[in-house]
Amino acid sequence: MKLSAPIALFSAFAIAALAPGAAAQHDIDGEALDGTAEDAVAMTEGLVGHSAPADATPLAACQNVTLKVKNNKSVKMKALKIDYKSREDGKWRTELFADEVISPGAIATVKTNASLEHVEGHTMTSIRLHYKTWCGGKWSVTYTDLDSSFSSPQCVFGKNYRVDSRAGGCK
Repeated sequence: MKLSAPIALFSAFAIAALAPGAAAQHDIDGEALDGTAEDAVAMTEGLVGHSAPADATPLAACQNVTLKVKNNKSVKMKALKIDYKSREDGKWRTELFADEVISPGAIATVKTNASLEHVEGHTMTSIRLHYKTWCGGKWSVTYTDLDSSFSSPQCVFGKNYRVDSRAGGCK
C-alpha cells in the first residue's frame, strides 16, 4: 500500500511508538498492537479514517504545453493527434488537435496551451504521432511514429515538446 507523504511520516512515528519498550498501544477496537508495519498503518488509518488507494487522487495536468511536429518525410503530411506516456504511470494518454498539414522538412506547432492530463512533474518517455502522408493525389492510411528523444523530458508548466516523424516518402 502506498501512503501520501504526511501519512507515511506519521506511520514512521507510529512504528517508533510500537518499538520494544514503548508503552503498549491499542487500535481503535481495543486490540493490542504488536509493532508491525501493518499496525503502524492501522494507527494511521485510525487517525485519518482510511488510506486512499495510490491512484485515488488524480494527478495534475501539465499546463500550457506547446506541441510541435517535424515532418522528416519527402512528402507533405497531415498530423492527426499525439499520444504520450510518462515513466511514472506508464499509461498512454491522447492529446487531440485540429489536423495540421506540414510541408516536407518543416516544423509546425500543432497545439499551444495544451493540458497534458495526469503528468505534471512526470518524466515523459514517449510521444506517439498519428499522421497521414500525401501520396498519389490522396491521403494515405494512418501511420504512427514513436519518438522518445527528449533533451529535457520532465513535464512542467510551459513545456515545449517536439515529435519528429521518420524519414521517408509515402510510408
